[in-house]
Amino acid sequence: MCDFFGQDCRFVKFINNTGRLLRLSSELVLVNNVNMKWTSSVNILPHSSYTWRFLGESSDSVISCLLPDPYTVAFANQYRWSVTYLDNENSEPILIANKVNSIELKELEQIPPNGSKIVVIETSAKEPTSLTNLVLDDITRLKTSPDFEDLDIPAFLKAKLTHLFSDYKDLRLNVPSCPRCHEIHEIC
Repeated sequence: MCDFFGQDCRFVKFINNTGRLLRLSSELVLVNNVNMKWTSSVNILPHSSYTWRFLGESSDSVISCLLPDPYTVAFANQYRWSVTYLDNENSEPILIANKVNSIELKELEQIPPNGSKIVVIETSAKEPTSLTNLVLDDITRLKTSPDFEDLDIPAFLKAKLTHLFSDYKDLRLNVPSCPRCHEIHEIC
């Protein structure tokens, strides 16, 4: 699947410096047809990165409906990334390239063929995540079932863990990655 990107693709590497699990989503809206919108999203683990790939112009246009967006189409139209915590209860703003919660592709410098940009994602306060959130995240990620009754913690924290377990369900899916590029090429 990754052979279809073409020889002149572009890359944007997102680095998660928040210390929490994030969902990075993209949205492409064509300027001439605002009623049509394409979206995709990916989860990024704490202190990890994800490289967003844009198709090159030499890629096969018939197959491109199944693959990421061509860079020139995305740049010529409205292409935006937004970032949220996987924890649905957390409404703290997140900075993505020093913009709050979202950034337009056009706000980055234009990327040359085979070029890349690095975008840092961090907390709005640019400070480490609270110890409470870090511990709750780790407990939730390590559990295989939502049974938190055996933990000797207050009831409100057990309720929070139950919500987190539900929010993080996508992380427990075992989808195999591509042996060539180590990415997940999932066609739904």
